[in-house]
Amino acid sequence: MAKYKDENDYELLYLVSENNEDAKDIFFEKYDNIIKMKASKYTSFVTSKGFDFNDLFQEGRLGLTQAIHDYKEQKNVQFHTF
Repeated sequence: MAKYKDENDYELLYLVSENNEDAKDIFFEKYDNIIKMKASKYTSFVTSKGFDFNDLFQEGRLGLTQAIHDYKEQKNVQFHTF
């Protein structure tokens, strides 16, 4: 069983804000499948422009990193939709 199943996003966000690298790793493990799914969906659109799945996957991970650092709970938006 994946260790991220026991963690919720808000606990992880707090731990990341406390510079906990394990929490950041758990976030990536938790969302990697979604990033892969989205990257696969758009790969056919960007291959003619010289990009591939790995490029899109890395961009997705960068976006997740940005979301982790930019998310503000006070805005009443759930993290997974942010």
